[in-house]
Amino acid sequence: MSNSYTKAAFDLTVTVAEADMLRRVIATVELIDDTEAGIDVREAHYTSLGPDFAALFPRSDEEPRREGAVVLKAPDGMVLAIERRQGRWRLVVYRDPLTGQLARAWVHASAVSPLAPPVDADAR
Repeated sequence: MSNSYTKAAFDLTVTVAEADMLRRVIATVELIDDTEAGIDVREAHYTSLGPDFAALFPRSDEEPRREGAVVLKAPDGMVLAIERRQGRWRLVVYRDPLTGQLARAWVHASAVSPLAPPVDADAR
């Protein structure tokens, strides 16, 4: 049995604005992967991205999906508030380390450990 390989060559043409956005995306991914970067470095970077970056990459609390985008790799011990439960999924609220703002994301229940039992807000 033999393997065959095809080598492809092509050009990708983008506008100056698209190239700029791609550079910002790559820099952001590298910063997210940098576990040494402090919150002040992340906040300064996020501020430099501009509103067009935030408009293209909005956060969402839509229905949970296995194929959903990863919006945060939370370090062990990070405190999250569980806002809603849906089957094996939890809609959590957390402080975004890039913006300092509160954000929401769906997390599989196996990835979180409750610190206290659920509180029924309607029972108060």
